[in-house]
Amino acid sequence: MRIATEGGWPCPFVALGDFDGDGWARVHSELWKVVSEGPVRKGQKLRVEGVEGLILKVSVLPEKTRGGA
Repeated sequence: MRIATEGGWPCPFVALGDFDGDGWARVHSELWKVVSEGPVRKGQKLRVEGVEGLILKVSVLPEKTRGGA
């Protein structure tokens, strides 16, 4: 299986809970501390925008990008 990437990061990450500012996200079996400039809801798919140490800066993927096949 080949993993799609976004800027070198596996994509998408999935928010583990509701947060506004910082929280946690999962990609495959890995958990990552993430920060976002806006509110995020549990289950939303996220894109990595940047990295600060071991913390990922993320944004919510637009709804049309999140649609599944």
